[in-house]
Amino acid sequence: MASRRMVTLIGIVTVLVMLNMVRFIGQEPTASTSAQNYPQVASLPLATRFRVESPEQGGRNIFLAKGPDVPEESPVQEMEIDLQPVTDPEPEDELIDASDKADMEVLGIGRRANRSVAMIRYKGKTQFVAIGDRVGDDYIIRDINDLNVYLSRQ
Repeated sequence: MASRRMVTLIGIVTVLVMLNMVRFIGQEPTASTSAQNYPQVASLPLATRFRVESPEQGGRNIFLAKGPDVPEESPVQEMEIDLQPVTDPEPEDELIDASDKADMEVLGIGRRANRSVAMIRYKGKTQFVAIGDRVGDDYIIRDINDLNVYLSRQ
């Protein structure tokens, strides 16, 4: 029943499309569709900065206004920069990969709103941790990337 109705609708739509094609293909624009047949619309002058100078120029971007000519070379002021080597203030504690610890298991890592969170099981307890959180009494979370969780001893 539904397929018979669908075939009927497709047939009707096809006939209407074909009738429109026969009517409008090959016709010249009529007076009602021509823009020149509207005397009530005044011809608006085009600003001189948007006019094409010559036909061989090919036109120009009308969205960029012509401005004053900019000199090719603008004066550049030289600055002296005092470069000094960067030194680390203090060496950080050695980072430990959480997956290398026998009593710690990384269950999952997620990122939301540019903040990383990990699910860790440590000594049988499961908890969510972020950078700076403590795990047990022994470790602090220092970094969480897409694959690993790094800790350091307190």
